[in-house]
Amino acid sequence: MSFTRTFLAWALVAASTSLAVAACGDDGKARDFGQADASDVDASGDASDISDGGALGDGDARAPFDPADEPVTCTKTPCAVELVAGDDHFCARMSDGTARCWGSDHLGALGRGADDDAGAGGAPDASWSVSAVQGLADVVQLSAAGATTCARVEAPGLAARVVCWGGNEHGQLGLAADRAEADGDPHPEPTPPALPRDVAPTHVAVGPRGACVVAASGALFCWGDNEQQQLARPGAEPVLAPGAAETGALTVARPVLATHTTLALTKGGEVWSWGAVGGPFGPVGGRIASLSPDPLPGKVAGLANVSSLAVSSWVEDFESPEPGPPRAHACAIAGGEVHCWGHTYRGALCTGVPDSERTPAHAPTHTAAWPQQVAVSDELSCVRMTDGTVRCCGEDARGRLGTGKVRLLASGFVQATAFTGRAVRVATSNGAVCALVQGGTVECWGSNANGELGQPEPDELDHPSPLPVRF
Repeated sequence: MSFTRTFLAWALVAASTSLAVAACGDDGKARDFGQADASDVDASGDASDISDGGALGDGDARAPFDPADEPVTCTKTPCAVELVAGDDHFCARMSDGTARCWGSDHLGALGRGADDDAGAGGAPDASWSVSAVQGLADVVQLSAAGATTCARVEAPGLAARVVCWGGNEHGQLGLAADRAEADGDPHPEPTPPALPRDVAPTHVAVGPRGACVVAASGALFCWGDNEQQQLARPGAEPVLAPGAAETGALTVARPVLATHTTLALTKGGEVWSWGAVGGPFGPVGGRIASLSPDPLPGKVAGLANVSSLAVSSWVEDFESPEPGPPRAHACAIAGGEVHCWGHTYRGALCTGVPDSERTPAHAPTHTAAWPQQVAVSDELSCVRMTDGTVRCCGEDARGRLGTGKVRLLASGFVQATAFTGRAVRVATSNGAVCALVQGGTVECWGSNANGELGQPEPDELDHPSPLPVRF
């Protein structure tokens, strides 16, 4: 049976008997968002139809869209080959199989090990230098969200495994084999989640309240907060140990965990979702929707050939005199064009207008290059283009649009003109943007309040131009 769903990134305040929701659709479903990306999804664009996403006129043509990530050719030592971001920290996978992290060490997010004195309160120790994750080697993939990071490890002659460190407020570390343990303590040492022994992970994804791995068998195993059944597992237990997600015949290539909902990319380039649902009420999958969770996957309408997907966590506005509802948003690259939907206050949908979007709306990039990878955070969306440039939209706090000066916001994509390298990856925290530069270096701009720019000392200054991370 096929379930077709669209999204609205409205957020409703949760009570004990209702859900906090950040997206709903005209079929009665509601959705909330997290973040991830897919590099092995089978998707292609139509070079003959560049719509209004480029700067070319009718009759001009671009090279065919290639969704594949550009690999790093190391010219520096140490050399970074992958880049991920949490709320206030970044981690890079290095060419030697280690991982190095910088930014806030809240809850042990930097993985500095048992002697880490900073993790409990998030305060730094005597050194702000970028640090290696202790006891970690043979890393082949990273994922981060909030204050939690997980790594997939493939040591020669040993079975692949996953280890995680940092925040465990919602059981994101999967520490127990029966019911996951959740706590507010720092966990600065990489520890394997309690996955079944026969699970061979091929991909790990971390969200604000949980994590999932794709197994070699094609099955999906998840753990963490399941209060809204966002782990696609039945029952009302809010926190669950690692277990199989019940996604039926759906084969997930890349899970995308959100605060209250999980999105998923298939190898065919479709986007599906499950978790929090809500009004407007109507028939959903042959049933009547209500303010209750739904573990059954449903397809997101209007998206095809999706090669990259990024979704923000649930964001609340505590600064406005009359705060609006919580909000979240998502962006996808579908057939070589960016589409965004949800609810933002500062233009992060990149459509050129600040309005919310119930369904995926085209966000033109206004350049002849193709968007190849998308990343989002609280009120910001960025894309890495096939020509190596970075384009962003949304709030320009601390200069995170990267234009060399600070502006209020941009409701459409603008080029980070102060960045002059060739980006092969872009990652966004809640205050900064970092680009993995061809050759293996990393450059960051925006806020350095938590050391997000990888400098010797934090500061409260604007940084609208990139600074090189000091590995």
